[in-house]
Amino acid sequence: MWLAPAELVVAVAAYYLVKMAQGEFRAFDMTVGYPEQPDPLPIDWGGFLTKSVAWWVAACIFGPLLAWAGTQARRPHLGGLVFRLVVPLIVIVDMSLRLPGNRELDGAVTIDTWSVMRIAAVVACALLTAWALHTTHRARPTVRT
Repeated sequence: MWLAPAELVVAVAAYYLVKMAQGEFRAFDMTVGYPEQPDPLPIDWGGFLTKSVAWWVAACIFGPLLAWAGTQARRPHLGGLVFRLVVPLIVIVDMSLRLPGNRELDGAVTIDTWSVMRIAAVVACALLTAWALHTTHRARPTVRT
């Protein structure tokens, strides 16, 4: 239960450190003209820490919940199906809601990648459901009279 949030906290730190190294959190002073900007631009620590802390809090809340869902997904047959569908359903919702209207993510490669992910998640849901129904049906004892 504690490993999931710990891993998420480390992943969030790594993600935002990489974004900082790529220049995402550089502070551009709008009062100074472009040629006079110092090189390199200073880091916007406020933006970096605000986003990091928000996602660390989310990791500490949702990490244990997702870890619990993962253990429940191991239940056989239909009992664990809902928990096995958590990740593919999150992918479907995320890919469907994030892409439309997001100018940063416009582009053929992004749209194709997210469409493939959405299709793969729908196929995964169908296969998981079919497998759960198959194993449940097969596991029922037959009653002979």
